[in-house]
Amino acid sequence: MDRKFSTLVQLTGQMDAEMVEIDRLLDDKKLMELVETDLSERSPHSTKTGRNSIPVEVILRMIALKHLRYLSYEKLLKNVNESLVLRQFCRIYFHSLPSKSTLIR
Repeated sequence: MDRKFSTLVQLTGQMDAEMVEIDRLLDDKKLMELVETDLSERSPHSTKTGRNSIPVEVILRMIALKHLRYLSYEKLLKNVNESLVLRQFCRIYFHSLPSKSTLIR
């Protein structure tokens, strides 16, 4: 994690208990490997060709947050864009957010 970003998050707030627990669960390397394998089987060429993709961890965390908070894709993107805590949870930090169409796929 970016050290500057971490400092900013500490100044603005913390994740609630439910998000802390989900964050811990989503940090499981084996889970990420399973999700990456599943997604690469759906689009076998995606790991070798085309432009750089959004990390699987970012997509998974954003979808988890969408369901946790009962958000539309539009509201999800707005909330994550405006919150340093949610950017940290989704592992976006200072990077651009994925588009709505990327999340839907």
